Amino acid sequence: MSLINWSPDLSVGVFRLDADHVILIGLINQLYDAMSEGHGQQLTKTILATLKEYTVSHFSREEALMKERKYPNYEDHKGYHKKLISQLDEFT
Repeated sequence: MSLINWSPDLSVGVFRLDADHVILIGLINQLYDAMSEGHGQQLTKTILATLKEYTVSHFSREEALMKERKYPNYEDHKGYHKKLISQLDEFT
């Protein structure tokens, strides 16, 4: 069972970022399934590590694009990224 389902409403209109978001949602759903099904800590740790690694890569791509396109809330958005990575660090 999925925790999050991708839909066109979630699209940011940039193919590469949308593709990243689909992958991230997939990883979140894998983690949710593993936890819901009572799988061991090792599996959840592995999924969390993969989620963190991919999230860091995605944020790097997203931030580069925001800078390139002079996104007006770049610094605030980058701050949200930093906070989320910090939260992922607590679990990995």
